[in-house]
Amino acid sequence: MPKTTALEKEKRRAAIIQAENIKYAKKAIKKHYPNGLVEFDKSIFDELFAEKEALELRLKQLLDEQNGDKQKQKELKREIEAVKQQRLIVNSKIKDATKQNSIYTIAAKPYLNARKLLIQKENYSHYKDILERYEKAKEHREKEKAEATN
Repeated sequence: MPKTTALEKEKRRAAIIQAENIKYAKKAIKKHYPNGLVEFDKSIFDELFAEKEALELRLKQLLDEQNGDKQKQKELKREIEAVKQQRLIVNSKIKDATKQNSIYTIAAKPYLNARKLLIQKENYSHYKDILERYEKAKEHREKEKAEATN
């Protein structure tokens, strides 16, 4: 593609980016989704973050209870360590889910961009109707204002 004008340069850059995204998506699909692309379920984040918050709350409660006798402190320390281990497990699950979401995003990016463009095209097909309704409403509002001032 020629690079003579700014618009042509911009179009060329967009085409290069799109080609790179398609290349990366093909690699990601081939490596991670050999049986076809499956949409990532983002509700897993809600569950994991709720579990993390519950563990943080439990850990705070245990740390607040630490002012007791020696036997109770030993039990609390064991329980605190157990909660910390659970928190580490949940954090690693969150990290894995984030990685899987990133892989899905890379693999599905060309498809998602194409879908977004089709939706935009559909919305712009109604642009003239919306503009006409806007102009009519604007005229109607100006008439109402003129009548109200009289």
